[in-house]
Amino acid sequence: MRTSATATSMPVIDVPLIAWPAGEADRRHFAAEGRPRLLIVDTDSIPPTCVDELEDWVRYPVELVDVVARTTALRQRAERRIERPLLDEHGLLWRHGRWVRIPPAQLPLLELLVDRPGQITSTLALRTAYVAGGGSGDAVALKAALTRLGRRIAPLGLRLHTIPGRGSLLEILDAGR
Repeated sequence: MRTSATATSMPVIDVPLIAWPAGEADRRHFAAEGRPRLLIVDTDSIPPTCVDELEDWVRYPVELVDVVARTTALRQRAERRIERPLLDEHGLLWRHGRWVRIPPAQLPLLELLVDRPGQITSTLALRTAYVAGGGSGDAVALKAALTRLGRRIAPLGLRLHTIPGRGSLLEILDAGR
């Protein structure tokens, strides 16, 4: 199988409808996955307190227009979360519903940069992470790894800047769509 840095589309975000309180287990499951959900509250039940922006509720019986409006709002909130780069457990960097595969040697570098977009991450911190991940402690090797990483993430509208004598900075551009 050939891998590349080409961005690929992700499916549209689904918003499940959950009967509440009967579907409390489903509610917890989808919340743990970070998925949006709309609770359909029984007529005689007290509505839950929704502390997660990816959860909302309507009371049964529901109007279709209310369900459409609430699921649309939940879907948009979930998409906004995706706009910021997200590095998943499989070494995929996601943004705007698209992804690129990050090689294992570059993952420790990107983890630091994604945690602090728009802020300088010191060269020392980057070198330490790179060496801990199996990379060379040589300054030239680190620079080469950062250059390759910058090219790899560019299709997602991300730019990697090197600030001489200080470190590197991950810039999030609007052109990532």
